[in-house]
Order: sequence, then C-alpha cells, then structure tokens
Amino acid sequence: MFINYRGEKIVYYRSTDFNQFFDVYMAGVTLPNPTYKVEYLNRKTPPSCYYVFEYVISGRGYLKCNGKKYEIGAGDLYFYHKKSNVVYGASADDPYTKIWLNFNGRLVDSLADTFGLEGFVCVKCACREIFERIHGILETTDESGRPDALRGTARLVYRLFDNISEPQKLYGSARSLDLPERIRDFIDNNLMRDIRLEDIAQSCFVSTNHCIRVFRERYLMTPMNYLRKKRLEEARELMLSVNMSISNLSDMFCFSDRQYFTRCFCEEFGLPPAKYRQAMTQNRQTPAAKNDDQA
Repeated sequence: MFINYRGEKIVYYRSTDFNQFFDVYMAGVTLPNPTYKVEYLNRKTPPSCYYVFEYVISGRGYLKCNGKKYEIGAGDLYFYHKKSNVVYGASADDPYTKIWLNFNGRLVDSLADTFGLEGFVCVKCACREIFERIHGILETTDESGRPDALRGTARLVYRLFDNISEPQKLYGSARSLDLPERIRDFIDNNLMRDIRLEDIAQSCFVSTNHCIRVFRERYLMTPMNYLRKKRLEEARELMLSVNMSISNLSDMFCFSDRQYFTRCFCEEFGLPPAKYRQAMTQNRQTPAAKNDDQA
C-alpha cells in the first residue's frame, strides 16, 4: 500500500505482465480532498484504457463522461467504459470518500457487452463490502497466489456488473417485499457467495424450517434448489458469452468441484457444459452458413 501524488491510498498497482483474459490495473481509496480532480481524455491505449467501478462512501462529487455532467454522492455505485472520456472531481464543500477498482481483459469486454453497459452508468447500491473484499484479496496476495486472487476478484466483479445492470433491485427496500420475495431477493444477490440455508434464513430473521416452507409454497421448490438453479442459469449465460473454462465457472458459482458442477448442469440442461456450449455455438453458426449458401 502507498499514497499516490493525488493523496489516494493505493492498495494494489500493476503496470506490467497483464493477464489478457482478466486483470486489475489499480485499486484504492480516494480520501476527502476539496481540490481533487482527474482528467482522462483520448483513452485509447493502456494504461489509461481500462474499465472502472467506483463506490462513494461519503460526501459528494461530479463526473463528466463524453461531455455530459453527473452529480454523484454517498451510496452511488458507478461504472464507466474504457472508451469513455471522463473528467471527475470532489465537491469543494463536501469532498467525497470513494473506493474503486480499475480493470481490463477479454472477460470484461464480454461482460460489458452482455450487460449492455456503455459510457457511464450509476445506481444506488449497498455494495461497499464487495469492494472491500476485492481490496482484501489483492492487498494480501503475493505473485504465487495471483491466479487464485484474479479468479476470486473476477467473481466479485461479476457481482458488481450484476448489481449495476439491475437497479430495480437496488432502489427498493427489502421491507416492502413479503417473506418469500425477500428470501428470493437475498439468494439472487448472493449467487457467487458460499451461502448456506442458515444464512438465507438468518437474513430474513426466520427459522430454516419456516424459510423452506414459505418459499416452497410460493415457488414450488426449496431455497437451496432455487439457489442451485439460478447459479446454473447464470453460469450457462456466462459460458455462452465468454470463453471461460468449466473449472473457473464451477469455482465462480461456488460448486464444490468441476465434477459436481458438470453433474448438476447435465441434470438441469440435459448435456454436460462443454457439449452444451458446442451445441449452442453450432446452432448459432448454422443460420449464417445457410444464408451464405443461398447467397
């Protein structure tokens, strides 16, 4: 960890030997500074050409993206694309504290495209914990543990993409939902955490038996079966959009090992993951081939 020339606390920095699939360039915390201002224009080549997630812990600031100005404040999670031209800074009266991550790679290109994120996106979201977990992983990992650290970070970054792409989940209060919906909402927001039935029940302040009963009455399955089903559906979507290994998918969605993930996937979709991806790829290519033949 070190303090840079802007007075930011940098917990992770890497300038060479980037992993082309997924890597982190820098991670840190911006401390209150009424004169804080940063400009990134003509962001076409590294190191300035990267994706950014930031979360405002307290205070206020602004961000101009591609000529349009946005006001940001405490509780805002925002993302800007690596191709965006940005100017941002802190409020002079109430300078913000924010936690952030700069990252890049083919995985992120695909995720940004899959979630339809361009330019600047900002939502209200209680996600400080995700950033702190990412920083904890990066700050305590040496070079030998870097591959595992990147896998863990990628899993958490995916959660940030999921959060920022579904703001309707984030603005509503869980108290306005009835119990089965609150259980489902907790599961949907924790697909990449190694949660147990006890964690789900405790999140809603009910017993495990009551949790199972009310959820099954509404959704015709147990909470854990729903969790497995949603994990498999998300893994399938990611598998078809990104060239990620089956082992990495298994790890990302908290299956105990690749064999168990494969067995569950086959039960849900009728084919092992590799064969399913091959079949879907062939199905997508077939119409184009027919059109070429007709032309």
